Amino acid sequence: MLSGRHLGDRRFDEKLPLAQVVSLRHIADSFETNERERNMERARAWVQGRSKTL
Repeated sequence: MLSGRHLGDRRFDEKLPLAQVVSLRHIADSFETNERERNMERARAWVQGRSKTL
């Protein structure tokens, strides 16, 4: 639940632990590649008839 400058038990002005920052950075850095691979797999499944939606 959002209230003021809070999200759950985390305040927006608190620093994140370094390990969490590194994890988030890894996700952000690899997002484009991962998304491209997911889109290719979805398209491949659709072309092969394994999926009714693209």
